[in-house]
Formats: sequence, C-alpha cells, structure tokens
Amino acid sequence: MNPNSESLFHFTRKEAVFKSILKRGFRYSFAFERVPESVIDNILTRGLFKATEDISISTYRGIAMPMVSFCDIPLIRVERHSKNYGRFAIGVKKDFLCNFYSEFINPVLYGDSDTISKALTYISCAPGYLLKNLCSILCKDSCPNSQSDEFDLSSSNVRQLIYNNVGCKDLFDYCIELSQSINNLISLYKPTYSKNSNGKILYNYDEREWRAIYPNIRDTEFQWQIGLYECEFFDIKDSLNKALDNSEDAFIVIPGHWFNQISHIVVPTEKIVERITNYIHHSKTLFGYSDISFDQRIHLISKITSFERIKNDY
Repeated sequence: MNPNSESLFHFTRKEAVFKSILKRGFRYSFAFERVPESVIDNILTRGLFKATEDISISTYRGIAMPMVSFCDIPLIRVERHSKNYGRFAIGVKKDFLCNFYSEFINPVLYGDSDTISKALTYISCAPGYLLKNLCSILCKDSCPNSQSDEFDLSSSNVRQLIYNNVGCKDLFDYCIELSQSINNLISLYKPTYSKNSNGKILYNYDEREWRAIYPNIRDTEFQWQIGLYECEFFDIKDSLNKALDNSEDAFIVIPGHWFNQISHIVVPTEKIVERITNYIHHSKTLFGYSDISFDQRIHLISKITSFERIKNDY
C-alpha cells in the first residue's frame, strides 16, 4: 500500500459546510498556528508589521492566516484523522492541485521544535538587520539628528522618503520580498510533536498535512494577524472568516471541465449519500462555476461514497 494517496483530501465536520464547498469551492479560513516567540519578535521588529493591540496574558503567540488544509493519507488509513477533523471529505488529484495552484499549495514542513525554531529565528532576523541599515542610511542622508528607532517603516511618509532615494528603494524592495518569502516558510512550519489542551502528546506528522495559504496582503481581508495570542484569535476568528466569505478571491474553485480531477466525495453514512446526490444534481453552481454539463454532474455523483461503505468493504 502506498504511504501517500494520489489525492489531497479536505475534511470538514458539518454537512452545511460540505455543501458550501460543493457549491462555491474550497474557502480559505483563518487558522492560528503557534510560532516560536523569538520568530514572532523578529517579524514584528522588522518594522513592516505591527502586533495586535490590547494584548492579553496568554501562553502562546502565533500567526493567524487564511488557509485551506489538506492531507494525503490513503482513505483506508484515515479513520483517526476523520474523527479529529470531520467525516465529510473531498479528494482532488494531487498533481492537478499542485499545478493549478502551484503558488499556494505545499506540504507542511515538520521538524523538531527546538532545532527548527532556532533556524527560523536566525532566518527571520535577516530582514530586520537589513532594515536597520536602511534606517541608518536615512538618518545620515535625510535626518542627521534623528535616531533610527524613530522610523516607522510601515508609515507612508517614511516609505515615500525611502522611494526618493534610489539606493534605499532597492534595499527596501528586497527586504519586502525577503520578508514575504520568510513568512511563507514560517507559515508551513509545524513541530513534529505538540500537546493538546489536555496535555496529551500529539504526533503531528501523522496528519500528513498540506496547506494552501493565501499571501499576506496588507489592508485587505487577507492580511495575516501576526503576534496575537491564541485566546485573542478565537475572539476575532468569526469576523475574519466572515470577511473572507464575501470575497470571490477567497475560494479555490474548479472549472467544470476539470471535474475529472475530483477523485472522491465522501460522507459519513449511506443515508447521506442520497442527499448529496440530489444536491449535486440540482445545485445551480458547483465548485464555483455555473456552466456545468449533465455529464459533469454525473461524474461528481459517481465519486460519492461513505466512510460506512469504506469500513465495511476494506
């Protein structure tokens, strides 16, 4: 048996959410990921991002970012995963997703938390170091009586000052690109082991997670929330995702002529199969598109199965 499936599976718990995916496509949702404290500090001290205000006392800080999570666990080994993440699942061929959305989808980078966090700490220092040099140039050339710490690199006035200096502009543009690349790397990191709320040790590598992560775009509904505490995330999670729900760009859609790339539509029990069959047959849109042929609907219906059937047959 292959250790990895040829499809990427997305799981959800609720039938209403499952039907919404069938109708509109996979919607990005904000998820909170714990990040080593030293890495968070380095990101915030670059001057390009600000921490959440009114920070309360909590144990963990991290980054909340819009993502769609998948896994490539073979269906006959997915029992424990489905108990944790829901018994509704949609499988899409891995090669198709990786080619069609190549800029967004990657497997998670699992690693020992102590070793990898040190590496991420050093890497995340680079933009801040370069920006300090940039501030030093600005101080000498434009504001000789100012201290570099007085410059807020997220300020439009400071950015205009930078862009008036060719040398500073090139360095600043490089820092922006480098910072985004480092953030993308950090967003894929997950420790091999962690603990749940009950103190039980979890072996995260068993999840075989892949993530489609939407880029961090300032001043939009897709802007990452960097440096907030875990308890704060749960306070704002619904409002963040509601904003995404109203954006057409917040969905991974699949055109009808690519429905042959959808490999599995899995529901919990045989009783639900008929409901989902009727839904696919009558829905005006499927996976974000309304131009759907009868044959394309039939193809999707042919992919419906249940975890009940899988358990009995395999």
